Amino acid sequence: MPNVKFVVLTSSRTGSTWLMDLLNMQPGVEAHGELFLDERRSGPAISSRTDYPRFIEQARTAGSTRVSDVYSYLTRLCGAPHTVGFKLMYGQLRRYPEIMAFLAFRRVRIVHLVRQNHLDVIISEELAKLTGASHVPAGRQYQVPKVHLDTATLADRMRRRNRRPQQARWLIRLSACPHIEVAYESLLEGDHEFARIATFLQIEGGARRGESVLAKRGSQSHRDSISNYDEVRDALSSSRYSGMLR
Repeated sequence: MPNVKFVVLTSSRTGSTWLMDLLNMQPGVEAHGELFLDERRSGPAISSRTDYPRFIEQARTAGSTRVSDVYSYLTRLCGAPHTVGFKLMYGQLRRYPEIMAFLAFRRVRIVHLVRQNHLDVIISEELAKLTGASHVPAGRQYQVPKVHLDTATLADRMRRRNRRPQQARWLIRLSACPHIEVAYESLLEGDHEFARIATFLQIEGGARRGESVLAKRGSQSHRDSISNYDEVRDALSSSRYSGMLR
């Protein structure tokens, strides 16, 4: 049985919870959510596993440093005799930079998950704020409201969204870890991109992409998603991001 250790490095609203759910469906794969989220679990997760405590939920060793605690924590996780990984957000890596040193030392495989359309990310962020829910279970009936986007800050938000993956790519190259980059948009197109991840993680039997417990609630048309669509179109018309409006 393959004994691959991996991290899905990403940011919010990139389909990472959906991807981890799909990976957990594969035989011999243990895919965890945000183990370095600085919040204790308050209830069952909508999709990912909860059988390994988050770092913040672990008792610290008296007299030890945080670096040694992180190394011990990740060493225990990597001790599993099968394929195991977790989701790591850019912000969590900034707070715990020692994680990258561990990944480099152990040659942990990195799946860098990005979302190419930054406008879609911002719409998803605003939708989560508006509805109070980051994800929706599959099979549930729901109505997707339109979101209002602040055109004064929109271009700057998109620039920041563009900059973060670039910084992550630099760190990944510096780590020399085996890695692939995967676009959320490509994952949506069919099974090919997920099969590429399965090959990279040496999942036996190939990819068997099942039905996720999560539903997609995005719209193909931004006119149907944005209440002030005309204002957004005008604000982005002369920017480098105008092509992201559809």
